[in-house]
Amino acid sequence: MKVTLDGVPQLLHRYDVDDTPVDGVTDAPPSSNWAYDHGVNYFLHPLAIRKTSDQTVNNSDSPENDNDLLFPIGANEVWIFSVWVLVTSTNVADFRWTFAIPSGTMRHSLGGSASATGAGGNGTAALATATSILVITGHVINGATPGNVQWMWSQNTAEATDTKVLTESHIVATRLV
Repeated sequence: MKVTLDGVPQLLHRYDVDDTPVDGVTDAPPSSNWAYDHGVNYFLHPLAIRKTSDQTVNNSDSPENDNDLLFPIGANEVWIFSVWVLVTSTNVADFRWTFAIPSGTMRHSLGGSASATGAGGNGTAALATATSILVITGHVINGATPGNVQWMWSQNTAEATDTKVLTESHIVATRLV
């Protein structure tokens, strides 16, 4: 609550919290740290996870957990994220991806770059032998079960040639409040 100069109480909104008086109603505004101290956090810094080494899959079309590309999600949290993937594969093996998410997740939607197609949490990409860049974006509304949003991948068609997700691939995720 904030009290105006005429003594009338008003609700203090998170938009009112900064180091300057709000519409002249107070000469002692709350600190800009008030939102952080009280868990309001109207703007959160994104979480960035970078792949630190190449990972290889060959002769397998069963998606496996990526060693690095995952982030934790708490109960009832809402997150948006982007996965930027540097991948090499052949035009026979191509590429398949999906996500493992906590049970009870209420909504999980994805979009992708022009070279990646998919919806509802998984997709495929037709690749050549050169390094390709895939961008996958998503939105997760979690239920009561905390856990990880885990990116998984494999070859789309099992082939003995290596398919690799390369160093510097990354996820950037932001919790919405």
